[in-house]
Amino acid sequence: DIRSTWFFPPFLLPLERVEDYVKDLVKGGWEVGLHAVAGGAQSSGLLKMQVEYMRDFLDLPLRGVRFHGLIYSRELLSQLASMGFIYDSSARVEEVGYRPFRVAPGMVELPLYVMDADLFGRLKLSEDRAWRYLLWKLGRVEEVGVEVVVVLFHQESFRMKGGRLYSRLAEWVLEKGWSALTCVEAVRRLGEMGCGCHD
Repeated sequence: DIRSTWFFPPFLLPLERVEDYVKDLVKGGWEVGLHAVAGGAQSSGLLKMQVEYMRDFLDLPLRGVRFHGLIYSRELLSQLASMGFIYDSSARVEEVGYRPFRVAPGMVELPLYVMDADLFGRLKLSEDRAWRYLLWKLGRVEEVGVEVVVVLFHQESFRMKGGRLYSRLAEWVLEKGWSALTCVEAVRRLGEMGCGCHD
């Protein structure tokens, strides 16, 4: 049984049209996170607006964030930590390393390991080559003993080139005996393992 985290962008998608579906995801045990858009002189206020809309107005239990375009700052992460967020997943492993770490008091960074946009957009891989590359990358973290790996697929990818890769990956994870977790569950498990990255 697989559950994952869905990050929704209130500034990029009319959530009013999908609100019932989003709430059904939460009822079904999936996690909903904030896909925040930051930038410009009013980033702090705009971030607060996004959180208030999703958490307070739509009554969604937000605990984590991923920033659009992976554009974020320590100040914005500290602001979110003060609002009860416990993790971010906007930093690439190529920038910060494999292991989760504390990014603000009470907040963990779950580094983004691989993203569909990298496979098909930046590296321009075929579906077969993307699968082999993904297995190669996952083999590397298995050798190092990394506890948590974040893999990101955008909703558009299910209708595009490589969309079958998500289902194939889910089956592979289950066959390996690995756990497929929401990000909140991953943070909880890291805390139980005493990783030193969680309060």
